[in-house]
Amino acid sequence: MFHEKLVTLVALLQSSVVRSAILPSEYLDARDDDSFNNTLDGRDDTHPLNPSERGMLDDLNNAYEGIWWDKSYPGGAAPRGDPKDGGCDVASFNIIREATRNAVRLAGYQGSDLLKEDRSFNKFFVRNSIAPSGGRWTSSKNAQNTYASINHNMLLPSRFPLDGTGRRRRGQRITYQCKDTQTLPSNTKGCAGPAAAYTVNTDFSPEGWTVVFCDKFFQIGTYLNELLAGPKISEASLSGLKYVSYEQIILHEWLHNDIMGYSEHLTDIVDQIDDDSPKRRVYGMSEARDYAWKFMTGNKMNINPKIVANVENYVWYFVDKMYGSQWGWTGTGNAYPGRPLGRDLNLIVRQDDVQADTLDLGDEETDPATLPTPSWPSNCHGALVLDTSDASALVCDYVDPPNEDSSTPTSTSSASAVVTLPADPKNCNCNEDGCTPESPACCANGTC
Repeated sequence: MFHEKLVTLVALLQSSVVRSAILPSEYLDARDDDSFNNTLDGRDDTHPLNPSERGMLDDLNNAYEGIWWDKSYPGGAAPRGDPKDGGCDVASFNIIREATRNAVRLAGYQGSDLLKEDRSFNKFFVRNSIAPSGGRWTSSKNAQNTYASINHNMLLPSRFPLDGTGRRRRGQRITYQCKDTQTLPSNTKGCAGPAAAYTVNTDFSPEGWTVVFCDKFFQIGTYLNELLAGPKISEASLSGLKYVSYEQIILHEWLHNDIMGYSEHLTDIVDQIDDDSPKRRVYGMSEARDYAWKFMTGNKMNINPKIVANVENYVWYFVDKMYGSQWGWTGTGNAYPGRPLGRDLNLIVRQDDVQADTLDLGDEETDPATLPTPSWPSNCHGALVLDTSDASALVCDYVDPPNEDSSTPTSTSSASAVVTLPADPKNCNCNEDGCTPESPACCANGTC
């Protein structure tokens, strides 16, 4: 997350192209589970990859064109002990692979609500129609630009891991590894500190943007599928590490990676959440919610435009949306300061302090006063009437982020088949009435 802005938004838009909303089938041509498991049995990472292992990694690199997988596999980048080795073992690799697949699902989950007017958006960004005239996302050009940027940013975590930049070389992807990068900023501890995972940029990783998974990631995380299959939980109970999934941590780190093409660098903002509290990192579900509703009080209520750059507001939007749908949450998402949340859901407690220290390296603390003036993303269109309560005219298309080699144009996809995710042995249902998105890849009998 150590940030130096890669490109201006203008450069992003000049070198980007619009992709269709339907993913091509050739993205995820993954081997079946038996072949994959046989590949991993008895792995000796002091020797070069065998052809089956190389083929397995090639399949993953083809399935996820925004991720470089070799360094997350033991011996995939170099023999164990070599400085170029990623430090992962087979068990770690399996967790990262499965969690990445589900993190794409989490970031792409839409539910049954419209993106801009659902309960979760209201909770972590404030619904435009809830804000009063003069304090809406549509009430000024800058506010409209910010609103469009939020919608643009929401598209990227579910698409970049699959699409990438249109370039296949390593520097155009996010690298995964399980040990500290060779260089870290001063006064940071990396995995020796409390971090479960952290992101480094090209200043500290010459191989490109990198997500580092520390030991704590594998110790505290739980698969999203396991949480969703567990007992129903209430919205008022959503706190503490036991409800934090591997996928949520990965999604948080993706949102720090500028290479994905966000309108601005997404960070962990340090600010006052209310007038009576000291400045602190806006981190965790309750603080992200309260920061979004910070100015929705008094005689002149107003949206908080600074949340456009705060990672946790996006993370909890996606998490809350999926959990709420699974467990039937019916609150409105209203969170007026000092007033009950939705249907008297005023019992939501602050996220455990340990979570705020765990999911991130914690060295990047951005003052919201330093945020750049927002610009309208050119991949977003639809005229918004000034101060209108109806913002449904806004539509943002997915664009390929720019690649570093501007001499090579980015290509668009003309395929129209619906994507098939890699097989998931934990979520494979081959019954006619219970097919999951992964079923075609893991059901040999063709029932789906």
